[in-house]
Amino acid sequence: MTRLIYSGLLDELPGLKIISHHMGGMIPFFAGKIDLGFRQIFFGTPQRNPAAEEAGLRQPPRRYYEMLYADTALNGEIAPTRCGHAFFKTAHCLFATDAPFCAEQGRGLIAKTIAAVEALEISDAERARIFSGNARELMRL
Repeated sequence: MTRLIYSGLLDELPGLKIISHHMGGMIPFFAGKIDLGFRQIFFGTPQRNPAAEEAGLRQPPRRYYEMLYADTALNGEIAPTRCGHAFFKTAHCLFATDAPFCAEQGRGLIAKTIAAVEALEISDAERARIFSGNARELMRL
């Protein structure tokens, strides 16, 4: 996702919607490092990110990461689901599992992932958006 963002693609195609797998991978966990930047630690300032400037990004890098969508395919783990949701927010989370890749032909992963989404401290309406509403909107169904 970093290479894609720093390529300038999201500036070139601002309407592009990208779903990152597994709740964005390490993006939510390392959100603070996104703000630090790559060379900003040594050559920048809190307001200046040299790598983003060289790439010609029009916005702060974190804003591009926040534009991404993320799926809930985390094998039903609650803490990572909470971390991802905290970063991407309800509007950018979509229900998904790695089914059928489990010993129960997917039933276990589906049940555990449902339980992880249900464990989020959000309203029923937000939960419904994650389970199906966001995907329907994104895919215009």
